[in-house]
Amino acid sequence: MSRIASAVPVLPAQDLDATLEFYRRVLRFKTEFRQPTHAAVSRDGVQIHFWLCPDRAMAEASGCRLNVVGINALYAECRSHGVIHPNGELAVRPWGLREFAIVDCNGNLIRFAEHA
Repeated sequence: MSRIASAVPVLPAQDLDATLEFYRRVLRFKTEFRQPTHAAVSRDGVQIHFWLCPDRAMAEASGCRLNVVGINALYAECRSHGVIHPNGELAVRPWGLREFAIVDCNGNLIRFAEHA
C-alpha cells in the first residue's frame, strides 16, 4: 500500500539569492541547494522550494501554510522583522487553528498554524 510521505511547497521568486537570505534571516531556514532557476530551504524537516519567476504577480497569488509547534514564539520573531501581513495577526480562526500570516520578499503569503 502506498502512502504520501510529505508535501513540498514550490513558490515563485523574483530573486533567488534575496529569497534564500530572507528565509535564513527571518525564519531561520537553511539553504539546501541553489541552482540558476531553482532553490530550496529547510527547517525542522520541512522544505520549501522556489523557482525563478520574474513576474511578482505570480508570487502575490501564491502561498502555503506551515503547521508549527510553538506559534507564539514564531509570531514574536516574525513581528520583530515587520513581515506580518496587514490582515494576518495571530488569532484563533473559525476552523479551530491559531494562525498568522507573513508576506515574504517576493509577495508570497505564508501562513503558520497550530491547533488551538
